[in-house]
Amino acid sequence: MPAAAPIPAPYFESAAEAALSDVDSFADSLYASCMAAGKVTSEWEARRPGRLLAADDAVVLHAGLVAGQRGDAETALHALRILGDRYLQRSAGHVAQLAGVWAAEDRVAA
Repeated sequence: MPAAAPIPAPYFESAAEAALSDVDSFADSLYASCMAAGKVTSEWEARRPGRLLAADDAVVLHAGLVAGQRGDAETALHALRILGDRYLQRSAGHVAQLAGVWAAEDRVAA
């Protein structure tokens, strides 16, 4: 059996965007990771952006919300990207499957 053709990057990018568009699933995932956190603070992590990468989702969410309220768009965007990247990592199998299906459909149509 021949090896499967590699899936071009644009299919993965489109599949990642499709996964992120499932806001309900993203919110459920974020809720599940934050539900036992209780009250958090992110002062230390927000002052040292590299620390956000190692922080729990609840701390990252708090840092993003506080930064947004303070008008610190850079930190708020950084926190949002971290949460989005983590969601995509947890959804990697789904993203790869969707990219594969779309690539296969285009190969058949061509």
